[in-house]
Amino acid sequence: MRLRRLRGMTCYWQDGSFVVHCHPGPGPVRVRPAVVEVLAAFDTWSTVEEASEALDHLRPTSVAEAAGTLRELGLLVEQDVEEHSAPQPPRATRILLPRIPGPRTGSTTGVSSAPVALSVLSTLLAQVFGQSELDAYLGVVTVDGVEPGVYHYNSQEHSLEQLVDGFSHSEAARLCAGWPGIDQAAFVVFVTATLDRMWTKYRVSLLDAGRLEQHFALCATTLGLGTCRGTAFDDRAVARRLGIDGVSDVPVHAFAAGVPASEVVG
Repeated sequence: MRLRRLRGMTCYWQDGSFVVHCHPGPGPVRVRPAVVEVLAAFDTWSTVEEASEALDHLRPTSVAEAAGTLRELGLLVEQDVEEHSAPQPPRATRILLPRIPGPRTGSTTGVSSAPVALSVLSTLLAQVFGQSELDAYLGVVTVDGVEPGVYHYNSQEHSLEQLVDGFSHSEAARLCAGWPGIDQAAFVVFVTATLDRMWTKYRVSLLDAGRLEQHFALCATTLGLGTCRGTAFDDRAVARRLGIDGVSDVPVHAFAAGVPASEVVG
């Protein structure tokens, strides 16, 4: 019988006990720290004898006993056994679904300095940030009916709250490390996380920020906008510009949009 440890394994200390937690997998399991060595020996499919050879400083009987216990706890799985299979409904009628690829989707990059309609920005913010645990701040440069400045998006009442007068393409480029096209974007969205809120419930602010970026790009494309995205920005300068402390409320991502350059007729 060949065994292997579960993937996605996290180990940590909690209340003086050593805990192993798999994602997905069994809930937190309290074990002795020494079992980490045994788990490491089963990083690939191995027999107990092969693991014992790798752990030659331990007695084979001790390795076999530990492997048996870890298997019972669900931390080691047998080869050719489904690791996380859901139970099948009994006698269920099944309809095989066609595998037909849908229309290709993607985002449009490359923007002009032409203004974006307020109705388009409004729809984009509602779709992306309407039910988000992260906050959105906007550096607006050219949006019809909105003065250049720094704004906070209030998702509860669907409004823009002006915080600072004035925002420019050059400032966007400086804050966002000169991303390609950022000096032409109509607006920049700075995503922030309130850490007390995240620690209490969500705990995955960086993952959610990445998800929001993807959602932003697809929604912007659907609305006829081009996007500018990058990974570098000046955290401290952004925090100062938004009026947040950068400690309990921190910027975690940024992305921008504007009218695609291909739609501007010179």
